[in-house]
Amino acid sequence: MTQYQLRQIGRKLKAGEARIEGKVSGGQRWPDEPYYYIVDDCVEQETLHVLCDDRPRWERYYRAYITA
Repeated sequence: MTQYQLRQIGRKLKAGEARIEGKVSGGQRWPDEPYYYIVDDCVEQETLHVLCDDRPRWERYYRAYITA
């Protein structure tokens, strides 16, 4: 995923046009790393997986979704 695509997703998260549904493991089992955010893009109607290490600040959008 390019930096441009990541910025676009970040803008959609901020505007409420996308949301982080959860996290998934890139390994064989859940505790195995790397972790990916499951991002639901409501505009493009697609689901994306973004490496958590690429965008650690997106954690606030994930936590906001859980507590809402």
